[in-house]
Amino acid sequence: MKQIITCILSFGFAIAAYCQPIPDNVLAKYKSLGKQKEKEEFLVDYLQNVFYFDSKSIEKGIELSSWFRKQNDEIAADFTSLLVAIKLGETGNYTAGLNMSFPILSSFEKRSDTLGIARSLLSITYCYSSSQNYDKAIAYLKKIVPLAISMGDEKFIAHIYNNMGAIYADAAMPDSGLVYAQKSVSISTKIKYELHLPYSLSTVAENYIANKDYDLALPFLRRAASYSHKFSNDMATAFIYNDFSQAFLGMKRYDSVSYYARQAIKYYSKQDNKLGLLRSYNYLNQCYEETHKPDSANKYFRLAVIAKDSLFSIEKTRFVQSMSFTEQMRQQELENEKIKSDKERKHNIQYALIAIGIATFAIVFLLLSRSIITNTKMIEFLGVLALLIVFEFLNLLLHPFLERVTHHSLSLMLLALVCIAALLIPLHHKLEKWIIHKLVEKNKAIRLANAKKTIEKLEKEGE
Repeated sequence: MKQIITCILSFGFAIAAYCQPIPDNVLAKYKSLGKQKEKEEFLVDYLQNVFYFDSKSIEKGIELSSWFRKQNDEIAADFTSLLVAIKLGETGNYTAGLNMSFPILSSFEKRSDTLGIARSLLSITYCYSSSQNYDKAIAYLKKIVPLAISMGDEKFIAHIYNNMGAIYADAAMPDSGLVYAQKSVSISTKIKYELHLPYSLSTVAENYIANKDYDLALPFLRRAASYSHKFSNDMATAFIYNDFSQAFLGMKRYDSVSYYARQAIKYYSKQDNKLGLLRSYNYLNQCYEETHKPDSANKYFRLAVIAKDSLFSIEKTRFVQSMSFTEQMRQQELENEKIKSDKERKHNIQYALIAIGIATFAIVFLLLSRSIITNTKMIEFLGVLALLIVFEFLNLLLHPFLERVTHHSLSLMLLALVCIAALLIPLHHKLEKWIIHKLVEKNKAIRLANAKKTIEKLEKEGE
């Protein structure tokens, strides 16, 4: 009986562990944080520095995102999905990565979540970079820079500058790339962010390679490799090995090219990283072509073609273009809505000011009529003026409504305004008659009182 209970409990714990794809200590820490910003920063740090390097991060990420949604934690689910999107982009499935990233960006924008917006833009950047659409990648990265600076997260700023440097290197713009890569190294060194140094140092090297300064690139690659080995970062190591291959190919040191490219292939094959494999195959193909080994050159040429076809098919390219256009239209709609909202806000302020002006005019008019003697014609003139102001104010308020109801028909709008005037005129006449009558009577009383005072004064003087 004890054995049966033990088996049942073990099975139950196994199911619980499977259903909760995140360690208990991590989940406990996440739940213990009170502020939403702290929870987001903790989760992003965990996903980026731990979960990201799991060999099955895509499968586990999808599972974790689903688990968060079942817990009604949509924000955590979105952050986890962004990690999946980035990994999809890195492995060559950048269309799926973009397909995930754009809706998540929209969700974070609706929440006005700065960190979420920045991370969504970063995911989109990775996918565009993987598809070799460097102009788009740089454009989205530039949107992140002010967000990262406003958050004051130096680690994130180092990441963004590093990505800028890497994309400029890929786009053969090393002058710009070196500036950002060196900024990333400087920040990482200052805050002792050694986990990031393999990337930022290798990015400096890549820009030197793009500028054909291979001797300058090698010391940075060696430093980058030492950090990647220190932290057992296989992903960074594989990338650095490809950088070594590229540098040695430029220096025509073919034995070194072959060694480092083959080492990179070992790592990338485990990760199923088609982008990395494509680079390695291309370097080996060039190496064997330049050393006049046609059989080996053909072998790696075929492998490179297969990898390239799976990465950059015509269908994928069209799909990315379609998604880019859709996102561009969405951003344009958001901008138009913002402009419309600003105009409505200005109009509302103007309406409020006009209403305040009318009320002020009425109050001042009544006060002056009590303290200053005016003639009847002046009072009648001011009454008509007040009516015109009120009518025009109502016209301003109702005009947009009338346009929508009448579908911009001028004859119907005129008819509606005439009807409004027909309703206002009788009311105005009654109100005007009452006000003028009261004011005139008040002014007569003031004149009579003044006349009595004058007579009394003259009588006293005569005595």
